[in-house]
Amino acid sequence: MNRKKKLELYIHIPFCMKKCLYCDFLSFPSDLQTQAEYMDQLRSEILSSGPWYGDYEVSTIFIGGGTPSALEPEQITLLMQAVHRAFQVAEDAEITIEANPGTRLAGKLPAYRAAGINRISLGLQSANNEELKLLGRIHRFEDFLMAFQQARMAGFTNINVDLMSAVPGQTVDSWKNTLKKIIMLKPEHISAYSLIIEEGTPFGEHYGCQEERKQREKQERREAMLCREEDCGAETNLREETDRQAETDPAAGTDYTVKEYPEAVPAAKSVRPAEAVPAAATRSEAQGPIIGDFWRGRDPKKPDPLYQWPPLVDEEEERRMYHLTKTLLEDAGYQRYEISNYAKPGQECRHNIGYWTGVEYLGFGLGASSYVDGCRFSNVEDMETYQSLDFSLDGLELLHGDIHAQSRKEQMEEFMFLGLRMTEGVSDAVFTQTFGVHMDSVYGAVIERMVKHGLLVQDEKNLALTEWGMDVSNYVMSEFLLD
Repeated sequence: MNRKKKLELYIHIPFCMKKCLYCDFLSFPSDLQTQAEYMDQLRSEILSSGPWYGDYEVSTIFIGGGTPSALEPEQITLLMQAVHRAFQVAEDAEITIEANPGTRLAGKLPAYRAAGINRISLGLQSANNEELKLLGRIHRFEDFLMAFQQARMAGFTNINVDLMSAVPGQTVDSWKNTLKKIIMLKPEHISAYSLIIEEGTPFGEHYGCQEERKQREKQERREAMLCREEDCGAETNLREETDRQAETDPAAGTDYTVKEYPEAVPAAKSVRPAEAVPAAATRSEAQGPIIGDFWRGRDPKKPDPLYQWPPLVDEEEERRMYHLTKTLLEDAGYQRYEISNYAKPGQECRHNIGYWTGVEYLGFGLGASSYVDGCRFSNVEDMETYQSLDFSLDGLELLHGDIHAQSRKEQMEEFMFLGLRMTEGVSDAVFTQTFGVHMDSVYGAVIERMVKHGLLVQDEKNLALTEWGMDVSNYVMSEFLLD
């Protein structure tokens, strides 16, 4: 019987072909020499770390970025060899790599399979080429279709597709079209998340004030609704009211404020200048400049006042997209197991589930974060500093910097607000086993209030978000922060 503890590995590849206009992850374009030098150092970090984790067995590996598929396939082969030399990897380990459909995958996919990678996450975002141009993606929908077919032909039987709603200028019909096209391909997993406007990005520079106002208005409406329920008593349950409205309007009642990303990646973020986006097809000057022409060679901090930015999706449209996603995907046989993730039965992403349920993970590479033995720590984010470390000496100590040992209070908080992202919720038995006290003894008043509001549902085993609770999940989770 294997008594080793579970450990997940996240490996950060910071390189990308072009910086997307909405992206604030630690990623940037680079030359082949920089990539090769980084990968040499990354393997050294992995090999030096392995001996410290001899009592662990690796259950999942996630190679993310950035764009890992921007690398030459030989680099991924050498990377996986280093992992297997340094760690005991379970025979049934889930091993995922992120891939951009615009990175000429035909010759790379067989190498990934040969290296032991058994799951691929394709970053599509949209089936609408105009929306892809707007986002600054380097691929077209046709490139994605080819990549998906090539992945199947290479033997991948576990494919995730990342999709993004609430893209500026997007309509409910275009989002519905994207969902239907992907459903027809029958991937095993779909991550459907909403665009978040981040500071320090070209999108943030232009849309930031509008986004702040939009979120502030949502917060005010939500608080007003909850106050009205308190005044009216438990009989006027908001969840019931929302369900009634949804029967005639699928957009009713949603406050979709959860910050979502494609498959969970515990890598630190860093703001870097946006790289030029490939020029799009010819377009009449009367229609205004297009994204590719606008950003090529320009400073993203100085937006061109002549550029015609599409409007943000309004709240009503965003609500409709949110409810439409759940309806269409569940009708097609996908089960929502987390706020923004859907899977065919048995195809849930084990790596992500580990994050949300407290499994320890170790991050490698620039800016990667780790959670081991109740402690959180992150790698340095500066490339020059990372490359200068000597892992045969004190490199690991300098790499990690400050290590934060979580208090019991912090561990309880994370148990609740990470676990509640899962549709099955959190278990009182596991809480009691972990902390030595029942959940109600710590959070009894909060749970009672949230259940009364119709935001949580509690049975003998679990506490979980209701549909209405998922709509306002940021609010619910914030209530589990202890004073």
